[in-house]
Amino acid sequence: MAAIAGAIFGFMAEILKTIFLVRQFRYCIRYKTYRERLAEKADELISTKMDVELKIKNAKKNLETIKIRVENWVVMVNAEVRWYRATRALMNADEFGKCSCRIRYRIGKKAFQKIKYFDELIKGGNFESVSHPFISLDLIELVPTIDQNILDFPSRVFTKNQVMEALKDKDTFLVGIYGMGGVGKTTLMKQVWKQVIEEKVFDAVVMITISKGNDPVRKIQADIANQLGLTRLQQVSEKSERAALLSERFRQGKNILVILEDLWKSFLNLSADVGIPCDSCICKVAITATGVDICRKFGANNSLTSRAKYIEVGVLSPNDSITLFQKNVGRVPDEQLAREVVEICTGLPLALVTLGRAMINKPLPVWIDTVSNLKRSNYTMLGGGFFKVFASIEQSYRHLENNILKKCFLFCSLFHKNCPIDIDQLVMYVMSDEMIFKDLKTLDEVRGRMQTLLDKLITSCLLLSYTKKNNGTVSSVTMHGIVRDVAIKIAQEESNGFFISKYSSDSKRIANCSRVALMENHVGMLLKFPDALPGLLVLSLQQNPQLRDIPDEFFRSKDALVSLNISKTGIRSLPISLSFLVNLQSLCLDYCDFRGPTNLSLVGNLVKLEMLSLVECCLLDLPNEIGNLSNLKSLDLSRNYRLIIPSNVISRLYCLEELYTMNSFKEWEADDKISGRYATLVEVASRTSLKTLHLMKENENRDLVFCISMGWQASGKYYLQSYDGIADQFECSLKEASPQFGLSIKMLLARVGSLMLCGCNGLQTVGELATEDGFNTMRALLVVKCPYMEFLVSFS
Repeated sequence: MAAIAGAIFGFMAEILKTIFLVRQFRYCIRYKTYRERLAEKADELISTKMDVELKIKNAKKNLETIKIRVENWVVMVNAEVRWYRATRALMNADEFGKCSCRIRYRIGKKAFQKIKYFDELIKGGNFESVSHPFISLDLIELVPTIDQNILDFPSRVFTKNQVMEALKDKDTFLVGIYGMGGVGKTTLMKQVWKQVIEEKVFDAVVMITISKGNDPVRKIQADIANQLGLTRLQQVSEKSERAALLSERFRQGKNILVILEDLWKSFLNLSADVGIPCDSCICKVAITATGVDICRKFGANNSLTSRAKYIEVGVLSPNDSITLFQKNVGRVPDEQLAREVVEICTGLPLALVTLGRAMINKPLPVWIDTVSNLKRSNYTMLGGGFFKVFASIEQSYRHLENNILKKCFLFCSLFHKNCPIDIDQLVMYVMSDEMIFKDLKTLDEVRGRMQTLLDKLITSCLLLSYTKKNNGTVSSVTMHGIVRDVAIKIAQEESNGFFISKYSSDSKRIANCSRVALMENHVGMLLKFPDALPGLLVLSLQQNPQLRDIPDEFFRSKDALVSLNISKTGIRSLPISLSFLVNLQSLCLDYCDFRGPTNLSLVGNLVKLEMLSLVECCLLDLPNEIGNLSNLKSLDLSRNYRLIIPSNVISRLYCLEELYTMNSFKEWEADDKISGRYATLVEVASRTSLKTLHLMKENENRDLVFCISMGWQASGKYYLQSYDGIADQFECSLKEASPQFGLSIKMLLARVGSLMLCGCNGLQTVGELATEDGFNTMRALLVVKCPYMEFLVSFS
């Protein structure tokens, strides 16, 4: 048996030796076949490598992490490709018949081995994916649009600290940052982004700019998903499912801050529409907008009013403005010119940075030309960079909620740059537009509507509140100089018929306009005005003291005129053609000198006139013809110190709602002393439509008897000092005994809601001032310095 086994094993060994020898001979004999197959496999491997590298490149563009086994495969393939390219020439060495058997053997054997290995690498390159989805929530530094140095200023540091405190407050979910366009809200939020990551207040920050497209919610969802690495969202089309998916992603993370940039509408519902959970433990939301109203409505729509804080970003102070401008412009050829540029920018950071960078290394003539263009609002010559400033402000205008607000904003541009806009004068101009005051009958309603509109424009950061009364109403506003220039540009582009010019009265341009404002235009003559302006509704020649004469025929072809303002001019007499202005509703002649022959009686022909203002006109006598103005609602005769108002003028003003005669006519005849020469208190009291009254009365010795200030105070007119804010409708100061109050004054007192009595000597009870019906409408009473008053009301 052992011999048989030995024979078998010997036979098998011989067979194996034979197989081994055959294989070795095959390497030598078939080396060309192996070499060709290796070349084919090498080409296939290189193609597979290129496909994988393309996938890697795309994955890196999407900030995805490449898998380790993919990177190792690429390293191995690169090594084999380098080997093949290096040995390819050696393998082709037999092309000239110089290849020995030994070399053929080596080539065949190596090629055979590499064919198998290349096959394995090719199969290994069929990856389903080459990367992991992007999940990194690290801070990505963005390039600010406004110089970051503005944040070094005390005002900006204070604002940033306010935002940080609000974000750290555990009870606050929503932080609204608002301010006019170009004021630096975006830059501030990028700095906040950086700081919250550095201080580890949040683990991640997502910053999204709200799209103006057809489906902004879908765009917001996509942008958030991209920054959170939620690639699955691309596979979901239904908006509610996308919101649910995003909500689940937020709940997987911790402490995420979502910044919604440039919120222009309050339509967004964070939870239902977008998928942002309204939970302070999961995330918080910060929004930037051009107005606080947008922030408030957004908070209300998301039921976040009690968990929201709103912070305003204002313009820079004069000193900070100069510093910011100097940081951007460097050396300047003339300090005075640089200060003028800064003054025109009025603290708007985007304008300061844009102009500063545009003026780097510019020679003195360019500076002179730039300042000249800025003063004339000629921004075309300043280059395209400045239109970024315009675009940021114009965006706020475009997002106003209705056309009435837009029209009111454009009306504010009729006033001079950076000057206070008096509400009463604005009302006079706006009366020419039926859209704004449609269906309003009384001046109280008109002023109420104007207050509403101005408040919305203030909260939209397009206007600045200049002065407020103690009852919270706005008496005047201002418009930033650059904002006004934007308004003028919009008015011209939209063909709203506005024309505003500071340096010229171009007759061709005026001919096509319905509203012309040439305030402080240095107008001395009106010869350049077109003869025919049938569509002219508003004309303001205010503050042109060189204008001393209006041609007699000037108004003959301007009969559509609704509002006329020639206050603070040198005009001493009115032209005869004034009578042709049969549609005129408001006329302002303040501060004209009418102490001589004035033709003021012509005003009596303007039967549609509703507002007439004659403040400090040196009037001596009010013409009887003024009594013909049966539609007149407001008459202001204040500070005409020697004025005489004849009797039977006030009594014919049947629609009169407001009468102002403070520091003016004081010889009002009381009930018991009527001579028929002067206006009487009976006439005033008989005007049942009268709601606002400002007058003073003196006795024969020029001693003050009483002062009355009743009604509307938001107009900025003259009224007595109020105490504790109580005298918002009626104030009275008596210097004599109560008999001075006859039935006429008692009739006025019966209408008031609040009454102040100051220094009423001889008045023993308030009841002495009441009619038989008493004080049915009175809500508040203040008695000051009335030493003889024993009782408020006597029941004996």
